[in-house]
Order: sequence, then C-alpha cells, then structure tokens
Amino acid sequence: MCLSPNILPAFEQLGLYDELMSFSKPGGFERFYTDKLEVISTNRSLRADVVGYDHILFARPELYDMLHKKIPAEKIHMSKKILSFQQNHEGVMLRFSDNTTIHGDILVGADGAHSAVRQHLYKTLDKQGALPKIDNKSMTKGYISLVGTTDALDPAKYPCFANPDCEVSFVIGDKTTPYTWVLFSIPGNRLCWNVIIQLGIEEIADDQFKSSDWIPQQNQKLLDLIRHFKTPYGILGDLFDATPIERISKVYFEDKLFHTWTHGRTILVGDAAHKMLPSTGAGAVNAMQDAVILANCLYDIKPTSFENIKAALKEYKDQRFNLITEQYAQSHIAAKLQYGHNFSERIIRHVLLNWIPRSMKNKQQIKTAQFRPQANFLPQTIMSAPSTDSASKPPHVVICGAGLAGLFLGILLERANIPYTIYERAPEVKPLGAVMCLSTNILAAFDQLGLYDELVSFSKPGGFERFYNDKLEEVSTNRSLRADIVGYDFMLFSRPELYNLLLKHTPSHKLHMGSKLISFDQDERGVKVQFEGELVVEGDILVGADGAHSTVRQHLYKTLNQQGLLPKSDTQSMNKGYISLLGTTDPLDPAKYPALAHPDSEVSFIIGDKNTPYTWVVFTIPGNKISWNVIIQLGVSSTADDQAESSDWITQDNQKMLNEIRHFKTPYGTMGDLFDATPTERVSKVYFEDKLFETWNHGRTVVIGDAAHKMLPSTGAGAVNAMQDAVILANCIYDIIPTNFETIKEALDEFKSQRYDLIKAQYAQTYIAAKIQYGHTLSERILRYFLLNWLPVSMKQKQQVEGAQYRPQAVFIPQAPKRGSCPVLPQKSSKRVQAEEEVRKQSATAL
Repeated sequence: MCLSPNILPAFEQLGLYDELMSFSKPGGFERFYTDKLEVISTNRSLRADVVGYDHILFARPELYDMLHKKIPAEKIHMSKKILSFQQNHEGVMLRFSDNTTIHGDILVGADGAHSAVRQHLYKTLDKQGALPKIDNKSMTKGYISLVGTTDALDPAKYPCFANPDCEVSFVIGDKTTPYTWVLFSIPGNRLCWNVIIQLGIEEIADDQFKSSDWIPQQNQKLLDLIRHFKTPYGILGDLFDATPIERISKVYFEDKLFHTWTHGRTILVGDAAHKMLPSTGAGAVNAMQDAVILANCLYDIKPTSFENIKAALKEYKDQRFNLITEQYAQSHIAAKLQYGHNFSERIIRHVLLNWIPRSMKNKQQIKTAQFRPQANFLPQTIMSAPSTDSASKPPHVVICGAGLAGLFLGILLERANIPYTIYERAPEVKPLGAVMCLSTNILAAFDQLGLYDELVSFSKPGGFERFYNDKLEEVSTNRSLRADIVGYDFMLFSRPELYNLLLKHTPSHKLHMGSKLISFDQDERGVKVQFEGELVVEGDILVGADGAHSTVRQHLYKTLNQQGLLPKSDTQSMNKGYISLLGTTDPLDPAKYPALAHPDSEVSFIIGDKNTPYTWVVFTIPGNKISWNVIIQLGVSSTADDQAESSDWITQDNQKMLNEIRHFKTPYGTMGDLFDATPTERVSKVYFEDKLFETWNHGRTVVIGDAAHKMLPSTGAGAVNAMQDAVILANCIYDIIPTNFETIKEALDEFKSQRYDLIKAQYAQTYIAAKIQYGHTLSERILRYFLLNWLPVSMKQKQQVEGAQYRPQAVFIPQAPKRGSCPVLPQKSSKRVQAEEEVRKQSATAL
C-alpha cells in the first residue's frame, strides 16, 4: 500500500506520522520492464523537500493495526452486519443481523465497495424515483488480480532489501503475454507481488472471473502458466513458493464513481462512494481525505438539527466530488498505462512512458501534491511552500557516496537544517576492513553529536602496540597516552559496527541506494546530476564522497582536462605499494584466547625477516573476536605480485598465498587458526593505494575523504580525516549566506584551504609509518630498526600530544566540553555564528 503527501500531513497532525514511518519504506524508483526484463522507463518520485513528504509504502495490515490500536475498544463493535436502517427528522435507526438496534444522528457508510449502507439507501431512493439512472448500473470489472506477500526473504539473495527505499517494478508482457506483474520491496525483507490480467483478452482470465475462489484445482492452470515469468528478483514461481496460501488473494479491479453520496442523515465515504482502480494508489488516500473533510463538516454543525446535518453532508460532497472525478479519470489512464494490452492501450503506454518530458511529469507531481487537507479543529501541521527567493534558502547538497564520509556529512547537515540527499551506487554497502581505529581528532565531534557513548559500546580502547619478529620475539612496545592527557582513548572496533551506527542516524528517506552516477553538469544556476535509470537530480552543491575511485572526481577531472585546467599530477594514477588480506573471526573461546577478556585491545605487529617479506597484524576487538591483516609489499614477493594481477582473492590460483602464510605465528597460535575461524564473506583483498590529489573543488563540486586524499592505512588516519573533512565542509556550507554561485565557490575554496596543508602533513606521516610497519627493503628495515629501538619514549609521547590537539567540531551546535590536559587548537570561527551572536547582543541591549 502507498500513501502520498496528500494525506501524510493529516497523519503528522494526529501524531501518527513517526509510527507510520517505523514500518514503511519511502518510494524511490518506479521501473517499467518488458517481459524480457529490458528497462522501458524509470520514474522517480520528487524529493520530500519539494513535495513535502516522500511517498511511503508498507504492508496494508500494518496501517490497519496502527489505526485500530488508536480507537478505544469500547467504540468498536465487530460482527455487526447491517440489515436495514430508517431515517427521518428525528434521527436514524439501524437494525443489525443479531436483532440489535442503535439510534444516532448521522449514518456514515464507510463499508467498502459493496456497501450495505449504499445498497439500502439506493433501494429506498429507487423506490421513490429519486435515484439517478447511472447509480443503478453495476461497477465495471476490467481486470482480475492475484496478490500476495512473501515471508521474510534472504537479503543476500535479494539485495533490494538493503535499499532504504522501496523498489517498485512493473513487468509488462507483450501481445502474446497479456499480463502485468508488479513487485514491491517492503520492510521486513518481504516482497509484495501482484499479477494483473485484463478481462476479455485472455481466456484463462475470463475463466478465473467465473470462479469464486482463486486456488481450486481447476484454476491451478493459471498459477502454472505464470510461474516462469521473469522478475528483477528471479521468477514469479520463487515468490509464489515463499508466500503462504492464506496471504494470497484474488481481487477484481472494479471501479465506479457513484453520483449519490448523501441523502437525509446518511453519507457515503471511501470506496462506498467512489471505487477507483488501484493504478494510482489513490483509493486509500482519497478514503482518508474523505474522513478529514467529513470530520471538518461535522465539526461545523451548530446547533445539531436535521437541516444543519443535511447542509453539512452536502458541503462535504461539494468539497470532494470534483476532486474525486478528476482522480477517477486519472486512475483510468494509469490503468491503461500499467495493465492494458489491447492495441490502443499499447500505443498510450508507449507515448506516456517514452514521449512525455520529465519536466511535465514533475510538474504534475507538484500540482497533485498541493491538496493536503487537515483537521481544522486541531493545530495545523505547517508545510511552508518553497521560497521563490533562492538566496534566502540554504543550499541543497547532493552527496554521492554513502561511505563513512558521506553518512557523517549527512548527519552534520541534518543538525544544521541544511537540505541534503545521499546517493550510493551499490544496492547495499559492504564496508571493507576488518578493524578500525578512531582517535581524539574525531571523537570530540562524535561526543558533540551525541554518538560517542554508542561508539564506545562496541569498542575497545587501544592499549599497547607490540612489535614482534616472525619468531615472536618482542622488538618494541608502544603505549598510547591516557585519555586524561589527550582527551579520549583510541577506540578500536569492527568497521561494519561504525557504519551501522552512522546508517542508523541517517533518515532513511534521504538515502538512496542503487543510484549510479553517470554524469553531471554545473553552471551558475545549479548542478544537475544524471544517474543510471534516467534519474536526474538537481541541487546547489555536489559532494563526491564516493571513495578512492570516485566517479564524481573522474567526471570532474575529465571536464577540467578538456578545458586545460587540470594539473598534470592529477592525471597520474594512484600508487599501489602493498596488498592485504584482512578478516574478522567469529567469536572465539576466551579460555583459549585469554587476551579477549582484557578490557583494552591488544595490537600485535609481527614482521617477517628478509626471507619472509610479510607483516601480519592481529587485534582483539569486542565480541571475543580477533581481526587480522596480512600485508605484502609489491615488488618484493612474487606471490604478492601474482595477487595484484588477480581480481579475486580466493580463486584456486590464489590459494598459494593462503597456504604460504597459514603457519605464520601470532601471540594467539597460527594464522591458519584465525583463517579457519573466519567466514569467507568476511575476508577481503585490499590494495593499499595512495595519492594526494591537488584538485578538490571546482564550481559547485567538491570531493572529500578518499576521493580527495587516499592515504595508506598505516596510521589509521584515513577514516578520521574523511570525517574531519565532513565536519569542516559542513561548517563552510553553514556559512553560505546568501546562497548564490559566488558564495558557494568561496565556501568550497575555504574548505580546501582549511584542510589541504593538514592532509599533506599527515600524508607524509602515513608514508613513514608504512615503511616502519610493512616495508621490507634494506633501507626500510634500517629505518624500522632505528625508529623502534632508538627513538626516545619522550619524543613519541610529544608527537602524540601534538597530534591530539586538532579536534574540529561543528560550529552550529553546542561544543563538546574539552577533555584531557593537553591544549586544543582553536577552530576558525563561523561568520554566520558571529553575525547571529551580534544580533542577539543588540537585541538584548535594546531590551
């Protein structure tokens, strides 16, 4: 079921919107396919910041249960079948099949398409000669449908479930297959499916029409006939098999716009008054809009008299009938588009799907979204119209990439009330990396955002870093400075835990998975981003947070290179110096691995000799797990060089590496023990690439994180710097006043000026650290020996204190208090915050 912006303000007004969202998915794409799964067309719902709310989809019983729960039990009487009613100037009396009667002032027939209230009312009016001839005619039955909802499915087999948006797929058969089948991904890892057959075209559909039940033996022919139909998720038969029989229904797509809605004290609402085809999803929306308008009209009845009641019910119909007539016609056109299979309907479909400009479709969506009735006896939900003065609005930020940098930027912009949308090319993000470390340099921002305690809940503080040779003889030990000096402990954890934390704090309707960027154009008016599937998104700023192989950066650089504006260094490829296998074990037995019981994380670097040019690192992390990482220097080991030419780490050709390193010793046994305890899907092959790009921004476009500066992971600074980029960029965007091309360019220039020199210094540090940890050439062995054995502890601690002083935070929310005794570098102040503070001071002085 789908609800649109036309009814969602009423839900918000009633305090039901958040609960509704808890079991819903926002509507994203509507894709139309041929029965060979060739994409015909893609429609994209307009963003909530344009039309007010996303379309949301869910299983119909969820909404019913929510509404039922809000009605006091004593006001609902089940199993009450109406037999008749009588009305006069005094009131209305109903008689039920259990011989009970009830009296009231108004009778509302909300009892569906085959309304008993309507039937009795029309029978009475017909006897009196007061019923229009059109209301004597039966409803039209043009289609028959089988509908069902699967049990929960495996997200690994159906990756659409990882997308926070609902995917809607229409598959339309050709003239020899006059069926349409529709699929919706809904919360709970379920798929709703719907097979629609047009009556009068397919003999088996007409046979079904004569049957009162959809699944007797004589009708099994239909199910067998359509099992092989293709869908984006396999075949329909797979979905039939995953759907319990009790959740499959046969439904007639009936329709009729009745002309008589009210007489005396009786009124009809919803399907009882106007049964629509479900092609636009407007049936339920209009039924609930009826309820809003009728409640408003009833509220205005003062005093309660027969004449005032009749006037109120007439007013209700006057407000609704013309709107319903228009939507009724639209549902017919949409049905021809979606379900029609005769010659003229195929022509209509071809024209509407291929020839109607996107701008016209968007204009229609905006026009439709403007009618949003609310109860006039409650405080209104304020839905401000979009400002025509673009300079007075904050910029709309389009973020490409839902990695750590993209999600963290989204969370910051959410706090700053700056509109944004995140687009991720993958249907689901699978964060690479076994273990991850965050330092004081970003933990202050987590503290400020209220995320620190949750982060700590799945982390271990970093304690000792021990270096061993391959015989497990200790070479050196480093101890991180205490939190009371540097402010926060280093925190180690499994990378997916952090990703899930950030994902949880990102509004689902602002994150769109499976959106692959194709190109973008920018000028003084804005940036227009083209995604795969004909989706076009417009915004004020484009942020490339899409990783080391950023599509945003590649497209920007291609354009700048054609214009002769790209530095030569930015045309060169990234360096590939190392290759790594990394993974995280399942939970292990603390009795066998006592280090797991220690509250701090133990980090062990084991460095091979010249005959074993590997470094292997093991970390204890929460959950009684061990993360491991085997790093091989390219150009030193033939096995590593063979791996570099392979696209997959675990093919038979690459098993050689695993066999070579199984016997490597660790403080916890051999590497083979850890390999055996690690599921294959949690093992990755990663290149340690690096490059500091010179060009970070141009016009309205900026790149952050790995898209701007891919660092070696030797200091753990990659993720920290990516999220620091997000903090500084959010601050610079917050200062954009007024919103225009020049102020946007200035803000993006300011972002780079605040970050570039800091990144350049850290980039050099990662090189030195990589030589210490992973290097196996003669000069690197000498450097490692010197730094691990001769560098005084006092100098190492001094470097830690200096490194902990840079802790950027958001300027637009209260700062986290300073922690630790070491000094903190001052942040560049916000021009906007200063101006707002000055206004507050002047106002206080005036008072």
